[in-house]
Amino acid sequence: MNEFFKKAREMVKKTARDVSGQAITEYVAMVAMFLGLTFILVTLLRVFSDYGWRILGLVGMDYP
Repeated sequence: MNEFFKKAREMVKKTARDVSGQAITEYVAMVAMFLGLTFILVTLLRVFSDYGWRILGLVGMDYP
């Protein structure tokens, strides 16, 4: 039984070393995609907000 735990512990250590770089890479990729999506959405919000104010300005103009 003691040998089983030793082998299991070695497998866990080996697996943890092999996967740690992959996990960091995945987290960095997800953060980069989130920041990119946030930038695109903020840009679209800004563009369509300006466009909306122009339309409201044209509709609200007073003609005699």
